Amino acid sequence: MEKCFECYAENGLTGTGIQALADACGCTKANLYTYFKNLDELIIESTAYCMAKVEGDFMEAPTDPKDVMRFIEEVPYWTARKHGKKYRLMYQIYTHPKYTEYGKKFFEGVNERYTRYAKLLEPKIGIPYTTIT
Repeated sequence: MEKCFECYAENGLTGTGIQALADACGCTKANLYTYFKNLDELIIESTAYCMAKVEGDFMEAPTDPKDVMRFIEEVPYWTARKHGKKYRLMYQIYTHPKYTEYGKKFFEGVNERYTRYAKLLEPKIGIPYTTIT
């Protein structure tokens, strides 16, 4: 999944064919079609997988009040350095007319998870979870 997503991030959606994906994964086109019925399914699955990993990094945020404020101030810069290409591609995919339904589901899930995190922080740092979110 990561190799496919990286290949898309490097070459773009339209510039990445099945052969490039197979080469990036060290397999054949037939191997990929064994697991995915078409390129759209591969795009959707690899995007969801990689964005879940990126979100996992973010959700490992501190819960100690003295570290939270530093984290909130630094996270945009840290995220851009570590995951910039992945975020750009994710937004490109999830705003594409073919994939908007997947994007809506993804962002609804993100909102739910971030809200839970904010509710966890609220009593620790004294800021309402709605402001944190």
